[in-house]
Amino acid sequence: MKTLFKWLLSGVFIYSVFKYRYKLLNVVMGSYWLRKIAIRVVMSIPGVKSKFMESAFR
Repeated sequence: MKTLFKWLLSGVFIYSVFKYRYKLLNVVMGSYWLRKIAIRVVMSIPGVKSKFMESAFR
């Protein structure tokens, strides 16, 4: 029963994030500190920073 509840709760969470992804993105990008943290996290992903720098300075 616990396992079923965990899967159900995970599914509802993923569905909600997918459904409201643009609203969540607007909230993150609207706040200075959240935007700064989000950019830092994305730039720490291997390959993203190099691709961005490559395309920005062509």
